[in-house]
This record gives sequence, structure tokens and C-alpha cells, in this order.
Amino acid sequence: MDGGHTMTLVEFLEKFSIRDVSQIGTVDPSTPEQDIDAAELAELLRQASKIKVEGLTVEELANGGQEQPAPAVDVGLKLPRFNVHGDLILANITLPFPIYFEECKFDGFIEFWSSSCRSVAMYGCELEKGMDLRSSKIDGNLMLRKGFVCNGPLLLRDCTITQTLDLTDARFAYAGTGGYKGSDADGEAISLSRTKANALYWKSVRFPGGGKANLRDVSVKSFVNDIAASKLESWPGAGNLILDGFKYDRMTDCASDVMLNWIDLQKKVSMSSLANLASAYSNLNSKQNAEIVLVELKKLEIGQVRNVVSRLLQRTVFWLVGYGIYPVRALFVFLLMFFVFLVLAYVAKSQNWIAPNVNSFISNACFTGLSASCDEKKLADLQQIEFEPCVFGKSCAVTRFIPKHYPEYNPIVFSLEAFFPFVDFGQKKFWEFSNTVVRFLMLLLSYMAIFVGGVFVGGITGILTPRSKG
Repeated sequence: MDGGHTMTLVEFLEKFSIRDVSQIGTVDPSTPEQDIDAAELAELLRQASKIKVEGLTVEELANGGQEQPAPAVDVGLKLPRFNVHGDLILANITLPFPIYFEECKFDGFIEFWSSSCRSVAMYGCELEKGMDLRSSKIDGNLMLRKGFVCNGPLLLRDCTITQTLDLTDARFAYAGTGGYKGSDADGEAISLSRTKANALYWKSVRFPGGGKANLRDVSVKSFVNDIAASKLESWPGAGNLILDGFKYDRMTDCASDVMLNWIDLQKKVSMSSLANLASAYSNLNSKQNAEIVLVELKKLEIGQVRNVVSRLLQRTVFWLVGYGIYPVRALFVFLLMFFVFLVLAYVAKSQNWIAPNVNSFISNACFTGLSASCDEKKLADLQQIEFEPCVFGKSCAVTRFIPKHYPEYNPIVFSLEAFFPFVDFGQKKFWEFSNTVVRFLMLLLSYMAIFVGGVFVGGITGILTPRSKG
């Protein structure tokens, strides 16, 4: 401490133990700053933990042979405006009481890995080199808020926090390279991988150093955020966010388009991040937002299908029904195809690409013209028709003779028969396209229409939805 005085355990506990929760989170402006060596602070905390856990006396722990019992640590320890010098090593320690650092500065690294504590708070504290809490258990809250600044990596992997992890108004300035424990940070300003908490508060967080945030496989029941209000300012830049496996049962309600922009901050969007977002919307009973997210999940799922044909087929089918949300799209495509077929049917008539189909009406000797069995008298009782078997500017007109009462070609009725298999007005029985190429194209268009019609039925009946498999 200042002046070379080493604080005794009794002095430490008498001065910094708090017995009223109203004392937490506020610092008297007149409170002076106190310099303390990190090793001294670590030893005081270890001694205090042994008194609480093992029931030892001060006489057995403290230097100087003091015999009075140590004051009780009720609500916890409040350490205001400490300037801690050196690395604070508290690994593998159990602190059976909460500890609250308020407006403290640490010029060294804090090691608290594989340790446990009732609650830990760092209100307005500044960590110059970072902190390692890996595999620690907090039986309460972990509060890094009210202007908390961490200039080095913050490692919170594999932690268990029974209540709330609060990062409100925190600043993570680590740029992702260098610094003590930098090699363990993997370029991340904050790493919460595999950590579990009851609630996560992430509001007004900033990343001035441009570092990454890793929330891979984090599990919380409630995710409180300001994604909508902050316009993603509380998150690292594009490509610096990892959300793969981040699971939350409920979250602050927000429009799906904003949340999808948040998901897109990842370098590579993970399927699990979309699935968990959709699940959270379902828990909020926000079904429309859940369906929109599932559409994006289905797109990503289809994009990972290895077989090119299967991938294109699935992409076409689900696009036609708007991924189950807008099945009327398939109906519009069907009507458009019918309109194209109808226009081609009229063009075929104007270009003489329509020929009489072989049937009982034209089974006569004069169908092809004069012959040994057909004279001019018989031809006079028939009507002459010409059609072009050839296309693309080449002329090869053919003349045929059919009965005068032969049914007239009707483009509309012909198109209806071609598109709707259950419709039969007799047009396809009496007429056909004379050119092979045109006939093939019209037949292909007809089968495509049947396919699109089937997809439309699948969409409106709920067979084809974002939740559909394969």
C-alpha cells in the first residue's frame, strides 16, 4: 500500500467489507485512489477466503501474531479506486463471497481461471493487459459494466455463471494481436466460448480496437440486447463476430431483417446461428419473423447440397413457392407460362404452323390431294388448308384437304387443353403443331406448367415450407 505499509487482513476486511447492498455500484467522489501490489492483494483475498471456508482465525493466518477474530464478510468486499500493480494471480481459488471492484485500474494481467466466487463486479474498471477467467464458476453475477474497459484479451471460455453476465457499456479495445496471453486469445477481444449463464446483457458495448467477439456455443436463457436501437454499433465489424452455436431461449424482440443483419456480421454465416434465431422467435410467438429466418436457413441448407442437379431442383422448387411463405408466386409463374403458350398458339396460327391431326374425320382418299382414288369432284366438297412444317424463314408449304365441317382451330381452347390435363374440348384431337421444333417447345412448356402447378399445390397445402426436409 501507499507509504510502504502492508495492510493486515483485519484492516483489509474492516475497511472494505460491506453489509448493505446499497453500497454496491456507487463510489464516493471523495474516495482517494489507493495503490496496492497485485501479489499483496492476491494474498489478502486468499487469506480472507480461508477464514470464510476453513474457519481459521486471524492468529493462524495474519502476520504479527494478531489474535482478534476477523470481521465477517457479509454482503461482500468492495474495493474502490484501487490501482493494482503487477499481475493479479487468483487461479484455482474459491472466494465464498462477492467481490466488487469499482473504478479500479490494473496495469497487469488478471488470472482467475479454474476458480469460483459468489459474484464478481468490475464497475468502471480499466484492465491494461486483459483477464483470464477460463473454466471459472460464478455463483451469482459477473458484472463488467459502467464504463468497464479491457485493453487486452478477455478470456471467459467454459465458464458457468448462475445468474447474469452483464456487459452493458463495456469497452473491448484489444486489436486481436500482441499483448500478454495474446496467443491464447486467438485474435479475439472477448471470447465467451462454451460459457453458460442465466442471462446475457449486451448493450452499448464498443470495440474501438477492431477486435473479434466469440460467442461460439454460448448458452443463455435470456439474451438482452440493443441490436435494433444501436444499429449494430454494439458489435464488432463485419467478419469479426462468431455466433456458431450461440443458443438463447428468449431475446429482446426485434424485426427479423435487423437480426439477420446481425447474423451477417459473421465471416461465414452458420446454420446454427439461423436455427437458434428462428427458435428464439418461436419462443416469442413471433411466427412470421421465425418463418423469414427459416427461409434464410433453407437457402443456406440448399446451397450446401453437393449434387448440382438436386441443388438446382430444390432451389427452383422453393423459389417458386417463396420458400413456403409466398406460394402464390408459383401461381403467377403458371399464369405467365399459360400466357406465353397462348401467344405462341396465336403465332402458330398466323404462321401456318398448325396442321390437322390424323383422325376419323380426315380418313379419306383426298386428304393429300388428287390421286387415283380422288378426283376433282370429290375435292370440290372439301376445304383446302396450307401449313408450314418448316420454321426459321425456310418455306416448305404443304397443302391438305379436310371436310368443310371440320372443327375450327381455337388458340385459347387449344391452350387450355394443353395446360389442364382434365380439360378436353377436342382441339388436341383435331389439331397439332406442324413443325417438330415448335411442337417440342410447346410440349416442354406444357410439362413445365404441370410441374409448376404441382409445386403451387405443395405450397398452399403446406407440404413445401422452410421446415421441409430434402
